[in-house]
Amino acid sequence: MIGWICFILILFGTVFGLLNGTVSAVAQEILSAPSRCVTLILEMGGSLCLFCGLIRVAERAGLVARFSRFLSRPVGFLIPRTRRDETARNAVTMNLASNFFGLGNAATPYGIQGSSRLFQGRITRSLAVFLILNTCSVQLIPSTVLALRQANGAGNASDILPAVWIVQVLSCLFGVLLVRFAFRGEK
Repeated sequence: MIGWICFILILFGTVFGLLNGTVSAVAQEILSAPSRCVTLILEMGGSLCLFCGLIRVAERAGLVARFSRFLSRPVGFLIPRTRRDETARNAVTMNLASNFFGLGNAATPYGIQGSSRLFQGRITRSLAVFLILNTCSVQLIPSTVLALRQANGAGNASDILPAVWIVQVLSCLFGVLLVRFAFRGEK
């Protein structure tokens, strides 16, 4: 599917380049973009490896599991279905803890398991709240954003962290409030 989307974008770009008389600029961009992509990937690779290594150390040290246990009470309040289903609670808390520590790949299986446990043939308030918290996850270190900023020459890549944290928390709160409003009578 992505291949088709890329093909259509390149085709439209070439057609519009022909119509506008800028086909040489389109051709130049098609030829130079791949080398810029490889450069960006190599520049980001080191930063991402460092952050992934730090997060893996935190995971092996038990910080993720401890944080998951810490989250169990607030999760029970926000997602009432997890009070009755221990497997769902464990999956949800591990997903949120993994996302918090920047372990997106580790969070995915827990997210799938938690979603499948919370799904009851229809979208419930518990499932909707979990999906909001998973999607708008608050991350201690948003490593991909920091790596992108560093690769693009930001003087201090981490100077945006306070703003990122505020936006993440506010988006989670807003999403949870919207879900609470949309599912008013449901528990």
